Amino acid sequence: MEGWQPDAAPGYGWPLGERAWVNPSPNAPNISMARCYPGTVMLEGTTLSEGRGTTRPLELFGAPDLDARALSRTCARSRRDWLARLSPASLLVRADLSQARRQALRGLQIHVDDPATTTSSSVRGA
Repeated sequence: MEGWQPDAAPGYGWPLGERAWVNPSPNAPNISMARCYPGTVMLEGTTLSEGRGTTRPLELFGAPDLDARALSRTCARSRRDWLARLSPASLLVRADLSQARRQALRGLQIHVDDPATTTSSSVRGA
């Protein structure tokens, strides 16, 4: 872990210029997803969609009856120590893996690549 700098832009812990990001899976398309994974993977056991099948798996979560705007406002009021920002989003996911039909869901997107929200000092200073 020598030289690891999780608070330093632009890589936020990833050694840019030293190592290329290689997607570990087709379901893991980018480093932002990897940053969201520890928190959103827990949604797999719930009725919420964690965005699998979208272009932003594990960065998006939602459900047909979720009031995303209300949840976003609640989270914004309590995010003093958060290292991410949430914004309302819509997801288009498969409603049933045995069928080809898709379902639109209301949800939130987690933004972990915003310099204003990825360092603990900037969040605590907000």
